[in-house]
This record gives sequence, C-alpha cells and structure tokens, in this order.
Amino acid sequence: MKTLSLSPTESRSRSTGSKLAIKEQGKRVPIQSTLEIKTRVFHRHIRMGEVLPQLWVSQTPNLVRAYHRDGVFGPPKVEDVTRELAKWEEGHSSDLRALVILIKEIIRAVRENGGNAVIKYDGRSDSLGVWMRSGSRMLPDDLYSKFDNKMEPTQAPESEAQKTTIKIGDAVYNIDISRMPYLSTFVSSQRLVQPQSTNLIHQDIPLFDVALKGLESGYRQCFRSLRGGIVQYHILCETYDFLGVNVLAGQSVNDIFADLRACKTDYELEYECYRAGRGNKSRARDAAFRLLFLILRGEFSDGERYSTKVYNAVLFVVSHFGTFRQSTRTAVRAVFEERFVVSTKQKRQLDRWAEGDTIHPSDDENTTEDEIYEQYLSDES
Repeated sequence: MKTLSLSPTESRSRSTGSKLAIKEQGKRVPIQSTLEIKTRVFHRHIRMGEVLPQLWVSQTPNLVRAYHRDGVFGPPKVEDVTRELAKWEEGHSSDLRALVILIKEIIRAVRENGGNAVIKYDGRSDSLGVWMRSGSRMLPDDLYSKFDNKMEPTQAPESEAQKTTIKIGDAVYNIDISRMPYLSTFVSSQRLVQPQSTNLIHQDIPLFDVALKGLESGYRQCFRSLRGGIVQYHILCETYDFLGVNVLAGQSVNDIFADLRACKTDYELEYECYRAGRGNKSRARDAAFRLLFLILRGEFSDGERYSTKVYNAVLFVVSHFGTFRQSTRTAVRAVFEERFVVSTKQKRQLDRWAEGDTIHPSDDENTTEDEIYEQYLSDES
C-alpha cells in the first residue's frame, strides 16, 4: 500500500444510452448447494492448499476433485470443505486484513477521481498504481442508474443492516462490524461453517471494549478509558491493527497536526469586524490519539526529518493543557520518548510544560486562560 499511486485525471467522453431491459428470472441458489470442480490426470494429485484460496474468495463450501485416465473420469466425490476454509482463513487473517484495507483504498481512490480506472502492478518496482482511464465507461450511464435503483429498495437502513450481535470473551456486543474487517471476515466464515447457528462467539480480544468505544464515540475516549500506562496503549493499538481498523484514515503527521490545531480559537470577518469562534476540541483530542497510534505503529522512512515533525506535534499536545487532559499529554509524550531519540533541547522544552499546569501561556502559542479552566466533561459527544 505504500507504493499505491494515482495518475492525473483525464477527461472522459460520455457514454450513450441503452435500450436494455433488466428482467429478473430464475431462483436464488443457496451457497451450500454450490461446488467447485477441479479436474486433472490421475497421476497428478490436486492438493487442498492449491484450491483453498480460490474457494475462500468465492465462498464455495463444496469441492469435487475429479481425476481421469485416458480421458475417462472415475466416480466423482463431493467434499465439504467448510472446516478447511475456516482454518485457512484463520491462518491467513493478517494477509486478509491487509487485503481488505488495500481494496478499500483502491475503491476510495477510484471513486474520488471519476470512478473509471485501471490497476497496474509493476513487478520490477513492486508497486501498485491506479491509473485514471480515458474514454467511455464500461456501461451506459442509464444502466448504472437502473442497477442503483434496483438495489436501493432492498437495502435496509444502515443502523439496522450493519448491527451484528457477537459474544467476545465474556461480553455480548451489538455492533457495526463494517469498520472492523477482521470481524467481518470472521462472521462471514462462521455463517458459512454453521449456517443454522445464530450464536456468534469469539475468544477474548484484549481491550476490545475500549477499542469499540473509540470507534463509536471518538478516539479521544481511549485516553479516558485507559489508566495503566503506555503498555496498555501498545495493547490497544495492536488490537486496532488486529481488527483491521483504519485508525489513521490515510493521514500523515502533517494532517494530524492540522487536526490538533483545530482546538484553537478561530476568528472570522463578519460585518467588518472579527467574530471569535470556538475551536473544535473533539477533533483535536481524536487527533491526539491518532498521533499516538502513528508513533507506536507507523513506519518512518526519513528518521530525523520525520522525528522533528512528530516532536512538534507532541509539543503542541503537551503544551495545550486547556485542551488535552494530563493523561493524554503524559501518554503522548511517553510513547514519543520510547520511539524516538529525544535531544537535550527537546527534552528541556517538554519538561517546561511538565513542571505544572500553573503556567499561563499566551494565546499565540497555546490556549487562552478561559480554555485552561474549561470543563472537559462537557465534551462527551
């Protein structure tokens, strides 16, 4: 994904209309009734490992391995491979989570740039490129609208359709699993293996309750839920990675710094005078957790240059005690000092703000006195 690139957008010609009528016929075939047939000469055995990836993609639960001698096949045997599929999925969970994230990134990039693209993989540079495609779309525009209209009535409201009841450890949750690719694949595989069962049970996931609260109510809630030092933050970030949650959402340290600065008072010109607007502290506090996640789980190619950028963001958090709680400031500084080599000058600057919250900085560099005494509990939304 590091090498995912997007070429410049090119103009596209409009597609012509179509007189095609869509008619629905036949009946739905249950997934349990589908099978994959593989054939080969009798002396070349078809290994299960060869076909499991394809069967997993198509979610086909039955396999027929047919062998022929001089073109004549023996009696076929249907094998139920649902257990093998579940075991294969469990063994490749890390790769599958990465694949899900990659596919979502490709979809996002294509949608944001016209919806018409070609994907090219360069084996020499090991890079994947998304190139905007010139020319007409694959289908006429009116057909796309027909397909869209066809789908809309069958879709349940998002709040209802994406809620799944699952027991994790000793707790039962009713959650939207669409933002957790790992749980999405887990639920799909369980329903394939046990289609009649309504109980979804997963072993305990460390700090899952905290991770879920961060997803549902904002990542700032993680700082409010953890009290065990940076070891717990390591565990929480590993859990987010395990679940496949896209915590950073493609943000760089510069993007995160911009969100941190959203806490500052903004002044807008209105009727020839400036009006002060409240900063977005929730956005800034969520960004503080993304910064912590980036420090713990991110990969930094340009060490010294990146270290300076991260330090500036950390210093911003540490010095804005009117916006960020002490637990937030302490955690962000601790993970920074654990990951990077801190210079004497940087440590002196950080220590300046660690001496106490009695310092009243100017509004140019930090929060105002009004912000310092603001009630944090008012921001629970």
